[in-house]
Amino acid sequence: MNTGMARRLFGFTLIELLISIAIFSVMSVFAYQGLRNFMLARTIISTQSALFAEIVGGFTIMQQDFGEVIPRPVRDGLGSPEPSMRSGLGRGEILALTRHTAWADMGIGSSDLKRIEYRLADGQLFRRVWGVLDRTPDTTFHERVILNNLAQISLRYHQQEQWMEVWPPADQLAPLNALPDAIMVSVIFSDGRSINRTMRVSGPN
Repeated sequence: MNTGMARRLFGFTLIELLISIAIFSVMSVFAYQGLRNFMLARTIISTQSALFAEIVGGFTIMQQDFGEVIPRPVRDGLGSPEPSMRSGLGRGEILALTRHTAWADMGIGSSDLKRIEYRLADGQLFRRVWGVLDRTPDTTFHERVILNNLAQISLRYHQQEQWMEVWPPADQLAPLNALPDAIMVSVIFSDGRSINRTMRVSGPN
């Protein structure tokens, strides 16, 4: 009986079987690594997409607020007058402003005018909304996070061809209803990335 007939009768030899197992093992390792890399890339893309969507959404909200600012001073919870727009007074407060909305939010009040306040706490940018402008100590507000993982956020205010660090300008007696022409928002994230965006203030000046 020749060798070819013997193989047909008895199947694979031990060496051929071991070689087949080795090849299958190597291919399995490559297949696993490929699947693992695919799943890792998919997770990274999903995470980055969610982060990008959050950043776009947060800046869109700020742009909408700045674009609907109105020159309406208010009174705080203690009855003291506040400018239509003012930079933060510390304790995490970034900016406060009065804006017009196209609808009344029945969840926090029926007025189409809102008092908005941005605050930074624990790496999160909060947007606080009051449904009434002249508040009392018992006036409630609605609050939500619009940006996460922040290391720093700063604003600069443009008026008469110059940029200022605070608003109203500290070196002049601006009326309570004064508004800047534009606001530059500078954000630094906890991973070192940064974004600078200049937004026009569309309210009447």
